[in-house]
Amino acid sequence: MDETEPRDPITNVPIEQSEPEIYLPGTPTVEFTAYLERFIEMLRR
Repeated sequence: MDETEPRDPITNVPIEQSEPEIYLPGTPTVEFTAYLERFIEMLRR
């Protein structure tokens, strides 16, 4: 086991750099989060 290999801080599993970013169902996307922030700002007016 290579100690210089990047590891996930929670699971301590080696992280593969070639792995594409995986969307986990139930987690908000950046676009949706920005949309919610704009919506809340609109409600405050």
